Amino acid sequence: FWVARRPLCPQAHRRHGSCQLLEAVETERYMIPWRAFGTGVCAGALLALLVPSSSSLLADTIEPTRISSAVESVRPRSLGRWRHSLGEHRRVGLRQKNGTTVSLPRRQPAYRKSEAPRGHSQLPGKLHSVGQLESVAGIDIASSGGASLLARTRAYKGEIIMFTSDANMGGWAYHFVLQLRQAGYEHWFILADENKTCGVLQQGWQPMMAVHGEAPLSCAYTSYPRSHEGWRQWAPRSGEDSMHNVYILWASRWWVAWQMLRQGTSVLSLDVDAVILRDLYPLLHNAEMGSQDVIITRNADASQSLNCGFVYFNLRAKQEGGGRAPHAHCSQSMLRADGSDGVPAAEWSAQLMWERIELFLEVDKSQSKRPPQREVLWEQDAWNDLVKSIELRRRVFPWAVGYGKDSDMWLQLGYERKVQDAMLHKEKWVGWSPLKLPNFPPWSPPQEANAERFYERHLRSPLLALPMCPPINASSRARTRPPRGTRVGMPLGLVSPRPLLRGQLAIAPSWLASLGTDPEADWAGSRVPPYGYLHLTNMWHCFPHMCWSKAGRLFWLRAHGFWDVRLDQLGITPRGPPFRAATTRALALPDGAYDAIRRLKPPTRAGQRANAIERGAAFRRAHALVHNLVLVAALINRRPAIPRWPCDFVAAVQPLVGHTSASRAGVCHPSVIVTGPADAPQCHLAPGTWRPGGPDQCYHSWSMSDFDYTRFLLRPRVGGSHNGSVRLERARNASALVHSLRALCRAAQRQAELPLMILDGAERQPELPARESGHLIDRPLANDEFVSETQRAKSGRPRWESLLQRKELLALRDDCPGAAKFIGFRKACVGYFLAE
Repeated sequence: FWVARRPLCPQAHRRHGSCQLLEAVETERYMIPWRAFGTGVCAGALLALLVPSSSSLLADTIEPTRISSAVESVRPRSLGRWRHSLGEHRRVGLRQKNGTTVSLPRRQPAYRKSEAPRGHSQLPGKLHSVGQLESVAGIDIASSGGASLLARTRAYKGEIIMFTSDANMGGWAYHFVLQLRQAGYEHWFILADENKTCGVLQQGWQPMMAVHGEAPLSCAYTSYPRSHEGWRQWAPRSGEDSMHNVYILWASRWWVAWQMLRQGTSVLSLDVDAVILRDLYPLLHNAEMGSQDVIITRNADASQSLNCGFVYFNLRAKQEGGGRAPHAHCSQSMLRADGSDGVPAAEWSAQLMWERIELFLEVDKSQSKRPPQREVLWEQDAWNDLVKSIELRRRVFPWAVGYGKDSDMWLQLGYERKVQDAMLHKEKWVGWSPLKLPNFPPWSPPQEANAERFYERHLRSPLLALPMCPPINASSRARTRPPRGTRVGMPLGLVSPRPLLRGQLAIAPSWLASLGTDPEADWAGSRVPPYGYLHLTNMWHCFPHMCWSKAGRLFWLRAHGFWDVRLDQLGITPRGPPFRAATTRALALPDGAYDAIRRLKPPTRAGQRANAIERGAAFRRAHALVHNLVLVAALINRRPAIPRWPCDFVAAVQPLVGHTSASRAGVCHPSVIVTGPADAPQCHLAPGTWRPGGPDQCYHSWSMSDFDYTRFLLRPRVGGSHNGSVRLERARNASALVHSLRALCRAAQRQAELPLMILDGAERQPELPARESGHLIDRPLANDEFVSETQRAKSGRPRWESLLQRKELLALRDDCPGAAKFIGFRKACVGYFLAE
């Protein structure tokens, strides 16, 4: 059984009121006999009658928000509100038995409540479906009647939400289920890669059902298109790999979307590395956005590429309205407005999207002397090529050609790309019609510095729309050969027994669906959420420079409190819980480290910022503190507790970029995530940049964030225990470093059972010339690094090389338990080290 257990609160914490920050429920796994379990249930029921609901014993448990539903027994508990303190928290010191004081961070991250100013409306919307629908499992959508059954059981008022998951994405799927339910949506289903995955996901969800009363998952799969023979020709020579399975799953969702649209259901397809901040349907159905047949997001880079992590197919789009552009370029035969017997644009565009991918399954790859790469199956480029084809009304491939520029397959398909501007590739761009929408977004900015500037620059842009003329009623699939000599693409066609109706495709405004591009992501923490849906696909924050990282997206959600803490407690967060109270051992910087970093802030002179050399030196010295911490922690086999940096320090050392003045708290640096209220922002160091080919990304299983460290300190086992400590010594060469680290590791081994150890002396930063990096347990780092990677490559030398190489680590193995895994740690979180 999974049994909830309320954690005890050490008396030292009770004095400071820190117990308010303990999670609502801490769970551990116990085996309990049936008779004892039954006795406990009866006793609990009796206590529930005797103990008032306002009892202080229940002060930090879940306080449910009651929302009436037709089937209360399956009402998800995620609609309840987590009671955590949202107030200000001054610095709290935990006095340890050895006299050392470990400080909690100045402000604690608050797990977000489902209250109107923080995201979701407290009043049920028109599409509030929680408690109205039955859960389903194991439906094969491709089977006879499968799509109809799914639509009847899981659609609500003509709407359904779809997202994908395989067995490896279970934690992310659980997060998104809780997001949807918190928003009041139960009209969704998980599209799995196979029926077995539905069972695996449901099994992993069982603790949420048993402990928190969550309703079962609703999961379906589709045997087709997976059964299409054409996938085989694109499989790697060595056989199927993980990406082959992912391409099939991603492609399948557009076939499934088409099937659901054929059932008369509008489809909202979403990615799960995201957060829902507002009720989406009032935004999708207002007069302007409700005039769009298809809504999709677009990346903010110079490529102008579409991003299909948010796609809405609206079967009931309004034919007139402020968001409708003229269809002057459509022929008169296409201008019929009566849709009573026609195929809506949402439906035929989904069918075209599937046929675009199916084209590469049907084409005979063996007929090409130089076939393109498998990435032609990638759904995102297929979407980009499809939209360009809809604009031109010809079957073109300006994006997919990039995966095989010299392939003869494109000429066989009747297309040859003519490059317009080798840097920008304007042949890929779509000629959108900009439509000015008054009074959007439909809410005012928060009362916060830079908010008005941010709204004006990033949220009040014109709506970009593309009128969709119906394709001709003819096939443009692989079996249809283009006329000899065709180079501009054959006419875009679609065979249909019913007339195809005109429509319109629009780019989702950022206030509807943001992709997390800087500076958008951190504004999600403001009291007035600027978006309905925030997809973190363009949030590339790592320390000390940007990188693509799932670990970084998970970190962002957890830092902001958007990740449900119950997933951590039950161990079903990706990579498991951030720590285990009984076994995790941490290494932290001393109490003075926070102030030491602030003292590194370069001074301003006559109102001018410090120069680049001074700013770089300050950043490297602060980085040296992190380097020392993770180096020692990895060697003594402890979890490093990464410190938080003062936001004024980050603002002082960051380079100024175009959108810094529109950033929250004036901070825009890939190394940090900004959270907290406007008057007291917090800057959390993002996960360390990882090295491709390493054992993992820099997840919380490798290092401990500052907000997890706060929770770790509040555990009885930690707060009621002695602290250990080790002292670092500076070494100028490899031999001296090995000798020093041996002594440090032996000292750590004598304190191995203590849950917390302090790296003593790390906060002392001697006054060194600007060209040195401070107190570094490694080779000194000067300021004369290579200016560019090109210079470094020509020199044949590393940018900087650690003293700890394989030879030195081998010499440390007898004394340092983490030496054997040190290189793996450094690859997973290489950014925390002064990277080689």
